[in-house]
Amino acid sequence: MPPPRTPDDLAESVRRALVEDVGSGDLTATLIPATRRGTATVITRERAILCGRPYVDEVFRQLDPGVVVSWNGPVPVRGATPDVVITFVAASAVKVWSGNTSASNAAV
Repeated sequence: MPPPRTPDDLAESVRRALVEDVGSGDLTATLIPATRRGTATVITRERAILCGRPYVDEVFRQLDPGVVVSWNGPVPVRGATPDVVITFVAASAVKVWSGNTSASNAAV
């Protein structure tokens, strides 16, 4: 099966999601030193259909151009089982924290 087509307005859709989710800044993220690097591991908690890889990648790319997003297998995935690591993100800790809502909303 060929991969799904990435929408032409992907970058703009992600920009709008970040404006809604993060706005002018994430208050909790201000507690994290700006120079700290951070990581996040995304784990399924229940069976899921994972389909938003381009969106997740774009969320973190817009927040931190130096981001590293590593996927543990192909996406889309139908019926991903619980407690499976689906991706790992390494970037500015502030940006990892700030992007978590938009990225989570896009992944499933």
